[in-house]
Amino acid sequence: MPLVALLIDLDDTLLVEYASADEAFHQACLLASARHGVAPDRLHETARCTARALWYAGPEHAYAAAIGISSWEALWASFAGDHHPALEALRAYAPTYRRQVWEQTLSAHGIHDPALAGAMGQRFQDARRGLHIVYPDVRPTLEALEARYRLGLVTNGLACLQRQKLAASGLAGYFQSVTVAGDLGAAKPDAAIFQHALASLGASAAEAAMVGNSLRSDIAGAHGVGLRTVWVNRLCEPLGDSPAPDAEIEGLAGLPEALRALEASAPLTIDSAPPSRR
Repeated sequence: MPLVALLIDLDDTLLVEYASADEAFHQACLLASARHGVAPDRLHETARCTARALWYAGPEHAYAAAIGISSWEALWASFAGDHHPALEALRAYAPTYRRQVWEQTLSAHGIHDPALAGAMGQRFQDARRGLHIVYPDVRPTLEALEARYRLGLVTNGLACLQRQKLAASGLAGYFQSVTVAGDLGAAKPDAAIFQHALASLGASAAEAAMVGNSLRSDIAGAHGVGLRTVWVNRLCEPLGDSPAPDAEIEGLAGLPEALRALEASAPLTIDSAPPSRR
Protein backbone atom coordinates (compact mmCIF):
# COMPACT_ATOMS: atom_id res chain seq x y z
CA MET A 1 0.00 0.00 0.00
CA PRO A 2 1.33 3.48 -0.82
CA LEU A 3 2.55 5.57 2.08
CA VAL A 4 1.34 9.14 2.49
CA ALA A 5 2.95 10.03 5.83
CA LEU A 6 6.14 9.41 7.77
CA LEU A 7 6.61 9.70 11.52
CA ILE A 8 10.26 10.37 12.35
CA ASP A 9 12.11 10.28 15.66
CA LEU A 10 14.49 13.10 16.70
CA ASP A 11 17.25 12.07 19.13
CA ASP A 12 19.98 9.86 17.62
CA THR A 13 17.89 9.52 14.46
CA LEU A 14 18.18 13.08 13.13
CA LEU A 15 20.27 14.73 15.87
CA VAL A 16 23.33 13.46 17.71
CA GLU A 17 22.04 13.21 21.29
CA TYR A 18 23.98 10.72 23.40
CA ALA A 19 27.38 11.76 22.06
CA SER A 20 26.48 15.44 22.53
CA ALA A 21 25.71 14.79 26.19
CA ASP A 22 29.02 12.93 26.48
CA GLU A 23 30.86 15.94 25.10
CA ALA A 24 29.13 18.27 27.55
CA PHE A 25 30.10 15.99 30.44
CA HIS A 26 33.67 15.95 29.16
CA GLN A 27 33.84 19.73 28.95
CA ALA A 28 32.56 20.06 32.53
CA CYS A 29 35.00 17.48 33.83
CA LEU A 30 37.96 19.22 32.20
CA LEU A 31 37.48 22.06 34.70
CA ALA A 32 38.02 19.77 37.67
CA SER A 33 40.81 17.92 35.92
CA ALA A 34 42.70 21.16 35.37
CA ARG A 35 42.41 22.20 39.01
CA HIS A 36 42.83 18.90 40.82
CA GLY A 37 44.53 16.55 38.40
CA VAL A 38 41.78 13.92 38.29
CA ALA A 39 41.46 12.19 34.92
CA PRO A 40 38.42 13.64 33.10
CA ASP A 41 37.26 10.19 32.00
CA ARG A 42 37.04 9.06 35.64
CA LEU A 43 35.08 12.17 36.58
CA HIS A 44 32.83 11.68 33.54
CA GLU A 45 31.92 8.14 34.56
CA THR A 46 31.22 9.26 38.12
CA ALA A 47 29.09 12.19 36.95
CA ARG A 48 26.92 10.02 34.71
CA CYS A 49 26.37 7.42 37.44
CA THR A 50 25.67 10.09 40.06
CA ALA A 51 23.22 11.92 37.82
CA ARG A 52 21.35 8.71 37.06
CA ALA A 53 21.10 7.69 40.73
CA LEU A 54 19.90 11.10 41.91
CA TRP A 55 17.43 11.43 39.05
CA TYR A 56 15.87 8.04 39.74
CA ALA A 57 15.57 8.88 43.43
CA GLY A 58 14.19 12.37 42.85
CA PRO A 59 10.60 13.63 43.03
CA GLU A 60 8.15 12.84 40.23
CA HIS A 61 10.47 10.34 38.59
CA ALA A 62 7.43 8.33 37.47
CA TYR A 63 6.28 11.33 35.44
CA ALA A 64 9.79 11.92 34.09
CA ALA A 65 10.01 8.28 33.00
CA ALA A 66 6.53 8.41 31.48
CA ILE A 67 7.47 11.20 29.07
CA GLY A 68 11.11 10.23 28.62
CA ILE A 69 13.28 12.80 30.44
CA SER A 70 16.80 11.47 30.87
CA SER A 71 19.10 12.28 33.78
CA TRP A 72 21.50 14.21 31.55
CA GLU A 73 18.70 16.23 29.93
CA ALA A 74 17.61 17.30 33.40
CA LEU A 75 21.05 18.88 33.82
CA TRP A 76 20.28 21.54 31.22
CA ALA A 77 16.51 21.66 30.60
CA SER A 78 14.52 24.74 31.61
CA PHE A 79 11.41 22.68 32.50
CA ALA A 80 9.33 25.48 31.02
CA GLY A 81 5.74 24.79 30.15
CA ASP A 82 2.28 24.56 31.56
CA HIS A 83 1.32 24.23 35.21
CA HIS A 84 1.33 20.45 35.42
CA PRO A 85 2.09 19.67 39.10
CA ALA A 86 4.80 17.15 38.23
CA LEU A 87 6.51 19.56 35.87
CA GLU A 88 6.42 22.29 38.50
CA ALA A 89 7.96 19.90 41.04
CA LEU A 90 10.75 18.98 38.63
CA ARG A 91 11.39 22.63 37.85
CA ALA A 92 11.75 23.34 41.57
CA TYR A 93 14.00 20.30 42.07
CA ALA A 94 16.32 21.02 39.14
CA PRO A 95 18.71 23.46 40.90
CA THR A 96 19.15 21.09 43.85
CA TYR A 97 19.59 18.10 41.56
CA ARG A 98 22.27 19.84 39.49
CA ARG A 99 24.19 21.08 42.50
CA GLN A 100 24.14 17.62 44.09
CA VAL A 101 25.29 15.90 40.89
CA TRP A 102 28.43 17.96 40.58
CA GLU A 103 29.20 18.22 44.31
CA GLN A 104 28.81 14.46 44.79
CA THR A 105 30.89 13.77 41.69
CA LEU A 106 33.74 15.81 43.12
CA SER A 107 33.28 14.33 46.59
CA ALA A 108 33.65 10.82 45.18
CA HIS A 109 37.17 11.86 44.15
CA GLY A 110 38.03 13.49 47.47
CA ILE A 111 37.33 17.06 46.32
CA HIS A 112 35.19 19.51 48.31
CA ASP A 113 34.80 22.63 46.20
CA PRO A 114 31.23 24.01 45.89
CA ALA A 115 32.36 26.84 43.62
CA LEU A 116 33.95 24.37 41.22
CA ALA A 117 30.81 22.23 41.29
CA GLY A 118 28.76 25.27 40.29
CA ALA A 119 31.19 26.09 37.50
CA MET A 120 31.01 22.51 36.20
CA GLY A 121 27.24 22.65 36.16
CA GLN A 122 27.28 25.86 34.17
CA ARG A 123 29.93 24.54 31.78
CA PHE A 124 27.78 21.47 31.12
CA GLN A 125 24.73 23.61 30.34
CA ASP A 126 26.64 25.99 28.08
CA ALA A 127 28.33 23.17 26.21
CA ARG A 128 25.15 21.16 25.71
CA ARG A 129 23.11 24.15 24.54
CA GLY A 130 25.73 24.75 21.86
CA LEU A 131 25.60 21.20 20.50
CA HIS A 132 22.77 20.58 18.05
CA ILE A 133 24.54 18.34 15.57
CA VAL A 134 22.54 17.11 12.60
CA TYR A 135 23.73 13.90 10.98
CA PRO A 136 25.05 14.76 7.50
CA ASP A 137 22.56 12.48 5.73
CA VAL A 138 19.50 14.12 7.32
CA ARG A 139 18.85 17.32 5.36
CA PRO A 140 19.35 15.79 1.88
CA THR A 141 17.02 12.95 2.79
CA LEU A 142 14.30 15.16 4.26
CA GLU A 143 14.49 17.40 1.20
CA ALA A 144 14.00 14.38 -1.03
CA LEU A 145 11.03 13.15 1.02
CA GLU A 146 9.09 16.29 1.87
CA ALA A 147 7.56 16.68 -1.59
CA ARG A 148 6.16 13.15 -1.53
CA TYR A 149 5.18 12.51 2.09
CA ARG A 150 3.61 14.37 4.98
CA LEU A 151 6.35 14.45 7.59
CA GLY A 152 5.68 14.40 11.31
CA LEU A 153 8.24 14.51 14.09
CA VAL A 154 7.47 12.20 17.04
CA THR A 155 9.79 12.46 20.03
CA ASN A 156 9.90 11.61 23.70
CA GLY A 157 11.01 14.18 26.25
CA LEU A 158 10.16 17.61 27.58
CA ALA A 159 8.27 19.81 25.16
CA CYS A 160 10.47 22.83 25.89
CA LEU A 161 13.70 20.87 25.42
CA GLN A 162 12.74 18.94 22.30
CA ARG A 163 11.34 22.03 20.58
CA GLN A 164 14.51 23.93 21.49
CA LYS A 165 16.61 21.19 19.88
CA LEU A 166 14.43 21.20 16.79
CA ALA A 167 14.57 24.97 16.38
CA ALA A 168 18.30 25.24 17.06
CA SER A 169 19.07 22.47 14.56
CA GLY A 170 17.17 24.23 11.76
CA LEU A 171 15.06 21.15 11.02
CA ALA A 172 11.65 22.44 12.11
CA GLY A 173 10.64 23.59 8.64
CA TYR A 174 10.64 20.07 7.24
CA PHE A 175 7.77 18.89 9.45
CA GLN A 176 4.05 19.47 9.06
CA SER A 177 3.47 18.38 12.65
CA VAL A 178 5.51 17.98 15.82
CA THR A 179 4.35 15.59 18.54
CA VAL A 180 6.27 15.69 21.82
CA ALA A 181 5.63 13.35 24.74
CA GLY A 182 5.78 16.24 27.19
CA ASP A 183 2.74 17.83 25.55
CA LEU A 184 0.67 14.65 25.86
CA GLY A 185 1.87 13.07 29.08
CA ALA A 186 2.59 9.86 27.19
CA ALA A 187 5.76 8.70 25.45
CA LYS A 188 6.69 6.12 22.86
CA PRO A 189 6.00 3.16 22.89
CA ASP A 190 2.57 4.23 24.20
CA ALA A 191 0.00 3.98 21.41
CA ALA A 192 -1.42 7.41 22.26
CA ILE A 193 1.57 9.35 20.94
CA PHE A 194 1.53 7.57 17.57
CA GLN A 195 -2.23 8.00 17.24
CA HIS A 196 -1.94 11.71 18.02
CA ALA A 197 0.78 12.13 15.41
CA LEU A 198 -1.23 10.27 12.77
CA ALA A 199 -4.29 12.41 13.46
CA SER A 200 -2.22 15.58 13.15
CA LEU A 201 -1.14 14.47 9.65
CA GLY A 202 -4.58 13.22 8.60
CA ALA A 203 -3.25 9.72 7.94
CA SER A 204 -4.20 6.23 9.05
CA ALA A 205 -1.69 3.73 10.42
CA ALA A 206 -1.95 1.75 7.19
CA GLU A 207 -0.84 4.82 5.24
CA ALA A 208 2.18 5.68 7.39
CA ALA A 209 5.54 4.42 8.58
CA MET A 210 7.62 5.13 11.67
CA VAL A 211 11.34 5.85 11.30
CA GLY A 212 13.56 5.73 14.38
CA ASN A 213 16.60 4.34 16.15
CA SER A 214 14.96 2.69 19.18
CA LEU A 215 13.72 -0.86 18.81
CA ARG A 216 11.58 -0.56 21.92
CA SER A 217 10.18 2.95 21.59
CA ASP A 218 10.02 3.42 17.84
CA ILE A 219 9.77 -0.03 16.30
CA ALA A 220 7.80 -2.08 18.84
CA GLY A 221 5.59 0.89 19.73
CA ALA A 222 4.76 1.65 16.10
CA HIS A 223 4.05 -1.99 15.29
CA GLY A 224 1.58 -1.98 18.15
CA VAL A 225 -0.64 0.51 16.33
CA GLY A 226 -0.22 -1.04 12.88
CA LEU A 227 2.47 1.21 11.43
CA ARG A 228 5.17 -0.06 9.13
CA THR A 229 8.62 0.57 10.57
CA VAL A 230 12.16 1.49 9.51
CA TRP A 231 14.93 0.99 12.03
CA VAL A 232 17.78 3.49 11.72
CA ASN A 233 20.63 1.36 13.05
CA ARG A 234 23.56 3.78 12.83
CA LEU A 235 25.64 1.79 15.31
CA CYS A 236 25.12 -1.57 13.57
CA GLU A 237 23.66 -3.10 16.72
CA PRO A 238 22.29 -6.67 16.74
CA LEU A 239 18.53 -7.13 16.68
CA GLY A 240 18.58 -9.65 19.52
CA ASP A 241 15.16 -10.61 20.83
CA SER A 242 13.51 -7.35 19.78
CA PRO A 243 10.63 -7.27 17.30
CA ALA A 244 11.98 -7.14 13.76
CA PRO A 245 11.47 -3.88 11.86
CA ASP A 246 10.00 -3.98 8.38
CA ALA A 247 13.22 -2.45 7.06
CA GLU A 248 16.62 -1.65 8.52
CA ILE A 249 19.02 1.06 7.35
CA GLU A 250 22.43 2.16 8.61
CA GLY A 251 21.82 5.83 7.85
CA LEU A 252 19.02 8.07 6.66
CA ALA A 253 20.39 8.07 3.11
CA GLY A 254 18.92 4.59 2.74
CA LEU A 255 15.41 5.71 3.71
CA PRO A 256 13.96 6.49 0.23
CA GLU A 257 14.88 3.02 -1.03
CA ALA A 258 13.54 1.40 2.14
CA LEU A 259 10.23 3.22 1.71
CA ARG A 260 9.93 2.09 -1.89
CA ALA A 261 10.42 -1.47 -0.71
CA LEU A 262 7.78 -1.08 2.01
CA GLU A 263 5.29 0.26 -0.49
CA ALA A 264 6.01 -2.75 -2.67
CA SER A 265 5.57 -5.02 0.39
CA ALA A 266 9.15 -6.23 0.21
CA PRO A 267 10.88 -5.74 3.58
CA LEU A 268 14.64 -5.55 3.29
CA THR A 269 17.86 -4.45 4.93
CA ILE A 270 19.70 -1.60 3.23
CA ASP A 271 23.38 -0.96 3.81
CA SER A 272 23.98 2.78 3.53
CA ALA A 273 27.06 3.03 5.72
CA PRO A 274 29.89 5.22 4.44
CA PRO A 275 33.04 3.39 3.34
CA SER A 276 34.87 4.47 6.50
CA ARG A 277 32.66 2.23 8.59
CA ARG A 278 33.69 -0.94 6.75
